[in-house]
Amino acid sequence: MSPRLPARRATNQSSQRGTAKRRTGAVRTDRDGDLVMDGAPRGITKSRARGGAGRDNGKAGAKHHPSASLKKEILRHIGPTNSTSRAPGPETNKSSKHFKITGWKKSKAATNADGGVAALIAFLEKRATISSQKYANAHADKRKHEVKISKSRVQGDAFFISVRADEAPSVSRVNGYAFAGANIAVEEVAQFPGDDLPMDEQISANTSGSIRELLKNFLERRYDRNAKLLNLSNLEQDPELTSLGMFNTASTQSKFFPALMKICDDVFTSADEKREFVQSVTLSGNHLSSIAPVSTLAPTFPDLKNLDLSTNNFTSIRGLQGWRHKFKYLDHLVVAPNPFTENAVELQNELMKWYPRLRFFNRSQVRTDEDVAKLVSPTPMNSLLVAGPKFQDEQQIAENFIKNFIFGFDSDRNALIDLYYDEDCSFSYSVNTQSLNDPSTTQRHTKGEWDAWLKGSRNFIKVTTEQGRKVRLFRGLGAIRGAFNSLPMTQHPSLATDPQKWLIECVSQSGVPDPTGQFPGGVGGFLITLQGEFQEVSRSSGQTEKVRSFERTIVLGPGQESGRLRAVSDMLLVRAYGGFAAWLPETGGGPEVIVAELSRMSGMTLEFSKQCLDENEFNLEKAYAAFLNAKASLPQAAFL
Repeated sequence: MSPRLPARRATNQSSQRGTAKRRTGAVRTDRDGDLVMDGAPRGITKSRARGGAGRDNGKAGAKHHPSASLKKEILRHIGPTNSTSRAPGPETNKSSKHFKITGWKKSKAATNADGGVAALIAFLEKRATISSQKYANAHADKRKHEVKISKSRVQGDAFFISVRADEAPSVSRVNGYAFAGANIAVEEVAQFPGDDLPMDEQISANTSGSIRELLKNFLERRYDRNAKLLNLSNLEQDPELTSLGMFNTASTQSKFFPALMKICDDVFTSADEKREFVQSVTLSGNHLSSIAPVSTLAPTFPDLKNLDLSTNNFTSIRGLQGWRHKFKYLDHLVVAPNPFTENAVELQNELMKWYPRLRFFNRSQVRTDEDVAKLVSPTPMNSLLVAGPKFQDEQQIAENFIKNFIFGFDSDRNALIDLYYDEDCSFSYSVNTQSLNDPSTTQRHTKGEWDAWLKGSRNFIKVTTEQGRKVRLFRGLGAIRGAFNSLPMTQHPSLATDPQKWLIECVSQSGVPDPTGQFPGGVGGFLITLQGEFQEVSRSSGQTEKVRSFERTIVLGPGQESGRLRAVSDMLLVRAYGGFAAWLPETGGGPEVIVAELSRMSGMTLEFSKQCLDENEFNLEKAYAAFLNAKASLPQAAFL
């Protein structure tokens, strides 16, 4: 059974309000759940004030269109503030003061049906009025000074109120008074709770649910249950949304879509429900030049299969960058028509790299089921045989980067910096001089062996001052170039012939800084971890001096230019040589463990892997070396 979206229903709002007005002895609340204590303006009788202008009951209420009050309510929530003064006269939030009252929960009134709220309000107004009147009398002011609380809210053990700014001193003097047997504390606060909440949080806090109901009704109208389609096209032309002023300002427009996605999270309460009941979304006809205004669609419906972005204002693929690799099950993408500057073939090829399961592009098939199966199947990467326990890189972006990076760091660091770094990138390194050597090595510690590394080392245990740590964080091309060239030369093991000496992991990383500034929340990238060893080479003699172990963590993201990459963050840890036994496959589980490891490394079937090990004394290194020598002559049946 699909999640229940609300059925649209007519409500007689004026009648409901009329009923509420006829009640006596009840504390009235606004749509936020805040208590309302409107005083009667001068010249209006008390009975008239309770109805209020524009809030007449009976037939008078029927003259007002329900949409007008709803519009006022919505705009009040999505505007700059969601709190308005309920006090008489044209007072605004800016002319109000806010107070927090504590200690009232310990009073005898706390046992009242309303928790003592009504009694506390009456007490505060009475005491503040007396104080105000005394002050006025002392200054020969004959006017009547009655303090009225414009709104209030209970939040935990605290009670918040708002009054006019000129009444604030009188309220402050109530601090320390005894209320129903308990002393209360009254302190002024800068803001009434909830005034600064963004729209999606206001929806969670909104007790009356008017915004929630509006957006749920909108989803009901726009959701096709049979097609499992959420139609979000031409939003600005939706009569109900436009009549409520949803797109009148940039502020309200920017808050609408995140709020709508919040409602979707409430309606479809689990990932399974979202996957089952919303398989397609259309955003056509929304004048989008980038996906920034609708970026929350991706985390809300990550398993979307069909997406329509046609008839918008996308001029470059950069406008879609924030959704790169986001919809991992995307099967059909429509982006035409749009004024893309890239040609159709270039655009298609790039988007197919982003979405490996994409079979249809602009209503034309671009991949077969077999093509998709080959791309997404978890087969070993034969060209980079050191893939660790986690290596998420379906398009070989990180794989190619790693191979280029290691080669460049060993052979030409200046060229490497020009290729993968910019002024916003950072690099740091630290040296652990206390780590233990591999017991099996004959290499021994020598005095001064770390001298070339220590000057710029950012080891937090050794460098404890903020300034010391700051100067050892190298940011920008010049600083990184200087740091790279100050380090000893290195020679890393071959990724192809010595994979056992490496442990490399790669996972997707969200929130990577966007160099274009188009997506403040960041874009998708990779978190790469390298562990291994290198030979330290003397700059003067070119001879190997020491073998070191290292760990390197790189955050990889898109560069300024299309198709370029950059190492946003690069952290290197160097220590004494510790070997690579830690990540070799354990043999305690039996021969099948070694067979499985050779199969992973080589891409051969288990049968051929076992045969190769049998011929090489079940030695993994010998078997893998034999595989490399015979690889070209092996039949296709030998591989997975």
